Amino acid sequence: MATTYDVRPSTHGSRGAMTSQRLEILEGVYDGAVRNLAIDDSVIVVTIPANFLVLSVVHKVLTVDGAGITFDIGDSATPALYGDNIAGDAETHAALITNRKFYSTADYAKLLINTVAADTLKVLVQVVGINMAGLKDSAKYAGVLGAVAV
Repeated sequence: MATTYDVRPSTHGSRGAMTSQRLEILEGVYDGAVRNLAIDDSVIVVTIPANFLVLSVVHKVLTVDGAGITFDIGDSATPALYGDNIAGDAETHAALITNRKFYSTADYAKLLINTVAADTLKVLVQVVGINMAGLKDSAKYAGVLGAVAV
């Protein structure tokens, strides 16, 4: 049976790497040397707060793993929402901006291992978005910006 592990920086959510007014970059790192994952295992890497509009999810493979390893980046509802079959055997850096999404309730970004077990894979995941907490009709504004509301 597949297992989901939690490697977020703290129990209070992901740290904001940069905050300017309402724009935030939330980040987390999965480190296979600390927590190995088997095929179909996943790991929660970033907490997405309630009333948050995700504009982009960026990843960077910091340490490569074995040949043929691939992973997805998604959320609790859609495992590959922000990236599908990303190569973990080469250093990559990509902005995945095709799926804007508004979260009315807190959620998380997770990394799912697809092919071979992750022993040394290390990946930085950054979620770029707008914190819309406290704004009246935040879901309506998110829809205007082209996001799917959940």
